[in-house]
Amino acid sequence: MYLKKRGRKPGRGRKRPEAPGEPDREPDKEMNREPGKEPEQIGGGRIAMDRYYEELRVRVHAEEMGTGLCVTVSGGDRAHIGSVAMAEPRPSLTGDGSGSATVSVHNWTGHKDGEVAEPLAQRIASRLGRRTVVVCGLHYEGADAGLFKKVEELTERIAAEIEEQFGEIKELFDAAGRA
Repeated sequence: MYLKKRGRKPGRGRKRPEAPGEPDREPDKEMNREPGKEPEQIGGGRIAMDRYYEELRVRVHAEEMGTGLCVTVSGGDRAHIGSVAMAEPRPSLTGDGSGSATVSVHNWTGHKDGEVAEPLAQRIASRLGRRTVVVCGLHYEGADAGLFKKVEELTERIAAEIEEQFGEIKELFDAAGRA
């Protein structure tokens, strides 16, 4: 019925096959990789990281694109694209030599996903010194203040794990003169 109302052709909109890291998959539910295994190397020496956080049904994918990072955060009851945040690293305006970032956010009308995308992009770009794009779409039916607090805490955890994975890689590239 939903497809007919939207005017789509039959056969379109079929449920996609379960992706790696879905909750009914067996590998480590916290990360869709074997514990202790390094981030996946993909074509051209790029690095990718995939994680699934079962407690909030959130999937995170982070991948190098040139010297930048592209991060997707999706899940909850219905994954979607709600907000996009783009962060450009720069020296802090305080003049103390620390890093910061300028962030631009686009939210689809009525979406609050920028509250996850913006701080995530800001933190990653300023701490790793890389252009960062975060695409975010989390939807929970009947969300309350307690759930928002859990999502906020998870956002901090995601940022720390991305910094750990890609920060170590950045140090290696800096030593080799690539960054």
